[in-house]
Amino acid sequence: MKEFKIADKYRILLFSLLLITTILFLFRGFFQQGMCMDEVNRINALVPLFNKGVVVIDQSILNITVVGTKIPLMFKSYISTLYVLPYIPLMFFDDYLFGVRVLHLFYFILAIIASYLVMNLPGFKVPQCFNVSNRKDKAVFSFLFLLLVATSPLLYPEIRIRFSDCSHVLALTLSYYFLSKFHTGRKTIHLFLGVFIIFLEMNYLFYFSWIVFAVFISLLVLYPRYVKGILKPKYLMAVFLAMAAGLFNHIYYNISAGFPAVKTIVTKIFYPAEYNLKYKIDLETDTGFYHDISIKITNIPLFYNRYFALYFIIFVFIAIFTGITIFNVIRKKNPGENKQHLFVFLTLFIVLFSILLSPNTTRIGHYAYTIPFWELSVISMIIIGSKMLPSRYGRIPIYLLLVAFIGLNFFVSNKKIQRINITRGKGYFSASIYKLKDYLDTKKIIPENVVAIDWGFTSQLYFLSKGHYCVDDRWLGKFIKRDYTTVRSDYVALFAQIAASTGPEIKSLYFPVYYVSTVNGTFRRFLSEFDVTYAIEKSFPEVRGDTSIIIYRIDNPRKASINFYQEQH
Repeated sequence: MKEFKIADKYRILLFSLLLITTILFLFRGFFQQGMCMDEVNRINALVPLFNKGVVVIDQSILNITVVGTKIPLMFKSYISTLYVLPYIPLMFFDDYLFGVRVLHLFYFILAIIASYLVMNLPGFKVPQCFNVSNRKDKAVFSFLFLLLVATSPLLYPEIRIRFSDCSHVLALTLSYYFLSKFHTGRKTIHLFLGVFIIFLEMNYLFYFSWIVFAVFISLLVLYPRYVKGILKPKYLMAVFLAMAAGLFNHIYYNISAGFPAVKTIVTKIFYPAEYNLKYKIDLETDTGFYHDISIKITNIPLFYNRYFALYFIIFVFIAIFTGITIFNVIRKKNPGENKQHLFVFLTLFIVLFSILLSPNTTRIGHYAYTIPFWELSVISMIIIGSKMLPSRYGRIPIYLLLVAFIGLNFFVSNKKIQRINITRGKGYFSASIYKLKDYLDTKKIIPENVVAIDWGFTSQLYFLSKGHYCVDDRWLGKFIKRDYTTVRSDYVALFAQIAASTGPEIKSLYFPVYYVSTVNGTFRRFLSEFDVTYAIEKSFPEVRGDTSIIIYRIDNPRKASINFYQEQH
């Protein structure tokens, strides 16, 4: 802290207190909300490390062995083991769900405060276009900018499952700090660190690649001489080494497996029919690439509900100011500042288009990667607009408008949290999963007697029970989001397997499904068509009373399934 003066330390304390107060208010009810399988799906790989003797769930697709120990490197073609490392402190929590949410909250706040500290370092150069001329101006700018980021409605409510967070804001801040030092001092170590941080973050959150791509294209278009400046052999070597170090497991996996990440994107864009056959649990499995984009655009207003019009108006103004800035750059009017503003605008639009073009980007958490360029675009728009006012007003209009935008963000985010806290989540986010787990424990229903055919139970039950409740999920994904005619044969195969592998000692099998789901409809239709006797063992309501989960019970499952076995053979 030697680089910070007394006044800076008071500002840091004030910012930290205001940020923590704001975030804790917006996170109220956070620990009682429902749970999605995405929240714990990969973290379950750590559970056997904390609880010896439990069944190991290995979802990895690439491993290396070190001193006889298998170490996973990749969980999916785009999900790295690095994603789970921040959850190692879970070993100190008796309640894993409480622990994982404490860690989510801690890392979120830490990323914002760390970004503020970096931005206020004496060596951090705020771009000229933001009119920051001294240490005090920089403190105010970073203060308002990061509060604008922290209150963004794009971060709520999916921040609770760490689907999106602010670690990428910290990564960008650190990388910019080192790359700007390289630009002025030409020290190779600064170039290495700047590039390494970017690609390490991409290793941690692969969707960060949208931002990396957008920043590179914007640099190439607006500042080609900067890109040209690193073409010297020693600089290129530093860049390649930094990329290799940051993305080591992604590079190793893609080279060894034939570049599956690239193939997935190419298949989605150019061969949608083949993609849909391979990835049957997509949002849409019968539409083409361009229709997929139109669906995403149609879904965006749902993220903000009735407040969408406000943000859409802001977006329209950003587009207008982008056009004005392009015109000024072409006319070479104040090119230094206008190019910097245009860099921010252009990067925002490229990130947005990259999200729309990518497969499966249908959730609000995906659009959180427009942060922080949405916020920077708002600031650029305000600064450009303020120059149309008499100069005697100074920075006051800028600060007032930024405070107004922070207030708007806070208001909308608070409304989203209020609605979530009324229901505590629905569907796959339902809090009724806790009741399901308690019921299975109370009735002493063993995992071997539970058949997972619907999405979103296996990972949660394993996590909540610290690995002691491991459900057979071999059929998971077979029946999801598919109509009855396409899954009928799979149900026949399932019951044939039950007949072949279930012994007489198993008196009943239990099938939990979400009440409002495709699986519930197709499963009940199948049971009725083939006169399979069943009972609804138990239903679990959501907080507001609507049924969320039901359990089907089939007694004497071997006898009930023997006809299917004979049909198969």
